[in-house]
Amino acid sequence: MTIAHEPGRQLRLTDPPAADGPRYRVLGPLEVWQGERLLDVGGPQQRALLAVLLLNANRVVATDRLIEYLWGPHAPQTARTLLQGCISQLRRVLPSAEASAGEQPLVTRAPGYVLNVAADELDLLRFERLAKAAADVADAERRARLLAAAVGYWSGPVLDGQDLPGCSDEIAELEERRSAALEERIAIDLSLCAHAGLVVELKAEVRSHPLRERLWALLIAALYGLDRQAEALATFLELRDSLVDQLGIEPSSTLRELHRQVLAGTHPGDLVVPVANDRDLRRTG
Repeated sequence: MTIAHEPGRQLRLTDPPAADGPRYRVLGPLEVWQGERLLDVGGPQQRALLAVLLLNANRVVATDRLIEYLWGPHAPQTARTLLQGCISQLRRVLPSAEASAGEQPLVTRAPGYVLNVAADELDLLRFERLAKAAADVADAERRARLLAAAVGYWSGPVLDGQDLPGCSDEIAELEERRSAALEERIAIDLSLCAHAGLVVELKAEVRSHPLRERLWALLIAALYGLDRQAEALATFLELRDSLVDQLGIEPSSTLRELHRQVLAGTHPGDLVVPVANDRDLRRTG
């Protein structure tokens, strides 16, 4: 993918995967593609193993850790043998960018195994690369485009449909990074110009993440920027009711200050919208 950087130059982030090359997806349902063909990687244990290896792509995952991921604290005595069987089955079906040379992407490396994946083959790595590039770009519009492209790799919750309680922390961290990137992109768009499309997008997001205060703050600011003060105030009350009913708490001081500004009729250009690193904001839900 190529993103405009400055006149006469291009910021090249990743090359598209080869037309017949492997593509792995974890930002949504777990999928493995070889060219245009969706591969069947096996049953639940093979899929769970592949998911763990992809979340740790290009890093060695110890055998004991893989057993813990797959079977939890009550692993059977035959767990190592079962794991070796899953590894063998995955090796038979996983594609390789250098298949003609016999290169195997899933290799044994003490104290466990590593799945080698090129940056352009895994949606998670492409997301991370774009998000990092965005952080290094000063121009707001270009940063917003990079963030939009990064979030665009998501097609649903991480590993949607997989039951991986041992990966809950890693998955939660990835979901938080997606939400942070989306919120930052929306905040940039809002700083450039509030428009109805932002309101539609934000309403969908608060339905999916009803207790993330920054999303609500951005929605309130977007409504207010469109001269919809009454709706902005009603939105704050909707958030307050949700927090009181579900958590027994009031909105954060940051949200209460935003409400005060809207209530006072502050000029939209002077409205103080919460920033990403505001520790006062709650990010649950």
